[in-house]
Amino acid sequence: KRYRCSDARTEALDRLQYLRSGAALASKRSISSVVRDMTYQSAIFQASSTLEEYLKQIFDHWLFELKRHSRPGSSIPSRTRFSYLGREFSDSFSRFVHSGDEQSLAQKLQERSNIMDFAMGRSGILPHLTGEIAYKDKKYPSPKNVRALYARIGCDNIFDQLSRTLRTDAVLKLQAFNDLRTSIAHGTPPSLTLIDVRQNLDDVATIIKALDKISHREFSRDFGGGVW
Repeated sequence: KRYRCSDARTEALDRLQYLRSGAALASKRSISSVVRDMTYQSAIFQASSTLEEYLKQIFDHWLFELKRHSRPGSSIPSRTRFSYLGREFSDSFSRFVHSGDEQSLAQKLQERSNIMDFAMGRSGILPHLTGEIAYKDKKYPSPKNVRALYARIGCDNIFDQLSRTLRTDAVLKLQAFNDLRTSIAHGTPPSLTLIDVRQNLDDVATIIKALDKISHREFSRDFGGGVW
């Protein structure tokens, strides 16, 4: 299916433009340096949250559309299903390894046999599932988390694709932005100019645009264009 930008992308880019406008207003000479610096730093924080929310929305929409079209559980990649299975039973297996209580483990597996059936592709998509099946514990947009998030749907080369699309090292671009956000969070922010803020917001925008096209390609190839 031909690419069209997602609603999540449109919303994210509108938000980044709003932050850009706010930073420009704060740069006026009539604004105190304290207010200006706080506005600049807030824009960086909110840009990070915008990227995080974008990732959440596209995966939530993916699961919503799969369920809306009554797709079978097997329409979700096997790696996603088994990754979910592993997370759901990790505590049970850890307790078994520690205690050797086979009976308790067997009971837990039996009680949650619906998850086993889903992981094996023998049932429909579990009603309670959302995009969290992919982004659980991986929403914060660090390079490590983004790589793990897309690997959960079988896309092992997300940064190779991003780098080709952006024509630069996508890992370094995202890491540089995260390093700036972290320095602000830890109370050691660098001196920011309006140009710095605009550049960082533009970097996040280009990453979101590229992710949107790649996500469309991945979802459409594996699940059909109807889920976008």
